[in-house]
Amino acid sequence: MPNRRRLRHLPAVLVIILLSACSRHPRLSPFTTDGCSLFPDGDSQRGESWCECCVDHDYAYWKGGKDSERRAADSALGACVYRHTGDSVLADMVYAGTRAGGSGYFPTWYRWGYGWPYGAEAVPDSVRQREIGRQPPMDLQASARKACGEGGPAGSGGRRDSLQAGTGDSPGTKKGPAEAGP
Repeated sequence: MPNRRRLRHLPAVLVIILLSACSRHPRLSPFTTDGCSLFPDGDSQRGESWCECCVDHDYAYWKGGKDSERRAADSALGACVYRHTGDSVLADMVYAGTRAGGSGYFPTWYRWGYGWPYGAEAVPDSVRQREIGRQPPMDLQASARKACGEGGPAGSGGRRDSLQAGTGDSPGTKKGPAEAGP
């Protein structure tokens, strides 16, 4: 029979191991964007593009955070679309669509906090900031050029072609990798 004296600490050691495994926080995946998820990047007939607005919005959605931050990101997207188009109906429609479909509770590639594994809504701010800081320097302008296409007409789908060629992903299925540099 094993020495009882050696085994008396075993339950405490097991509890410590289990608690340390449970206390691990999820990791933030690298930033990705597809421009305007499930929505046109612009209106080629009118020569308008709001894709860059969507890339900025994707950056906020990738990071996730509190609901007040999501509301602010959605408001900023609507305001940006309005600045690019002067169309308040379109801007309101974009805002309403993101409010209705962007919840972190939906298991989609464009949900609030999509940079985190699904189900990781309660990531503490300190962990979130640490994980964001661990990411390589972000160049959102380069990400917008890649996602929105360079030189193509607004809404032409050029971004989908460049993402598909760069990642092997089928168009419109998930966010493609963003470039960290020019």
